[in-house]
Amino acid sequence: MNAALPKDEAVTLALQGLFEQSGYVRYRMSSFESYDYYLANKSFLKGEGLVTFNDPFGRLLALKPDVTMSIVKNTKPETVSQKLYYVESVFRARRAGGEVREIRQMGVESIGAIDAYAEAEVAVLAAKSLAAVGGETVLSLGDASFVAGLYDALGLPEPVRARANEALGAKSAEALRALAENGAGEALAQLAELCGAPYETLRRARALCRSAQMEQAVARIEGVCDTLAVVCPDANVRVDFSLESDMDYYNGLVMQGFVRGVPQAVLTGGRYDPLMRKCEKPQSAVGFALMLDGLARAFPKQRAFDADVLIVYDPAAKPADVACAARAYEAEGVVRAEPLVPPGFRAGRVVQVRADGTITETEGSPC
Repeated sequence: MNAALPKDEAVTLALQGLFEQSGYVRYRMSSFESYDYYLANKSFLKGEGLVTFNDPFGRLLALKPDVTMSIVKNTKPETVSQKLYYVESVFRARRAGGEVREIRQMGVESIGAIDAYAEAEVAVLAAKSLAAVGGETVLSLGDASFVAGLYDALGLPEPVRARANEALGAKSAEALRALAENGAGEALAQLAELCGAPYETLRRARALCRSAQMEQAVARIEGVCDTLAVVCPDANVRVDFSLESDMDYYNGLVMQGFVRGVPQAVLTGGRYDPLMRKCEKPQSAVGFALMLDGLARAFPKQRAFDADVLIVYDPAAKPADVACAARAYEAEGVVRAEPLVPPGFRAGRVVQVRADGTITETEGSPC
């Protein structure tokens, strides 16, 4: 990875190579879509406001709030398989205060007949993406169908499911226990505690299974964990069936990635067949998005000098002499040429170019 670049830019370059090597093709899109499309699918936007405007023909458009939705919209029903990656900005408006946010994202989408390998492949790319970010990272894996299967087995009505999802997101075993009586409440409470080392957590999840759907979910996550153990043995992976996930959006694998120093998840994704069906697409799909914005703040660029070489030239010097001096020091790193030393500027070496073209050097910062 290029150490001279800010963290978000270095990660972008590294992941472009990773995704393309894995057979994913870059997808580029417009910054806006028809407002009607997002209005029809607003349940998938998780309460985010849209940034709208009228084009010169009076049509109402919206700056795209979600990349995946744009990719799904443009997926042809006859497409057998497509593997895409993107580097895009999305735009969202906070309800309170009307602040508009631009969020830079990078991610992958695998669309087609998604099988166990396709899910594991995307999880591997998620783990490698976190590794490219660096620092202390955790990749958490869950499965929305496991949670939905337990709700079904317990016969929870929709209003109770909504409260259970809130309690699960807060990892409150007590709140879950209070939602149902007898063994049902205890089973719900156990969901909040199904988090930890992969194989031990899977063992406890099997003991909670009450349907074939739940058993299949455990088997899928185990397959993903087995793959990660082989391909990414150094990845810090945990299984967390209490991961907060929108079951109207996800129907299988869910993922969240965390980096020490960033307060929110920097990576989110999973299997999102319900969105495909809502948009009348027959394929299945799985993917994730990596939020790039917080990386530069979490990994501030630390440089001993503003430039490795500062060339201070006499304004009467020939431009060609200054350019030749700059070229002579290119191998030493960052080279900057100025007629005067900028206030507070730190340089590893100072080179002076006089009016007659002669050069003198000094070590260290002039300030």
